[in-house]
Amino acid sequence: MADFVAVIRRAVDGLPDNTPENRSRVYDKARAAIRRQLEAINPPPSDEVIARQLDKLDHAINEVESEHAEALPADADETDALM
Repeated sequence: MADFVAVIRRAVDGLPDNTPENRSRVYDKARAAIRRQLEAINPPPSDEVIARQLDKLDHAINEVESEHAEALPADADETDALM
């Protein structure tokens, strides 16, 4: 499987309107895409393999989301300073 962190980060960084709601949509689409890819494998992987891959994706999502959550207070401080 791909480097999930890099793929998720690139998708989120490319959002024209990088809001929590839009990032959530990206994450949901990524989960659905990975699940579809795994289910398309013949023979299908075990439920354990699918769960492990989705868990790796969730860890990547959490990493990217934490980067954005950490950036929010700094952005808010800059906006306050400009006013």
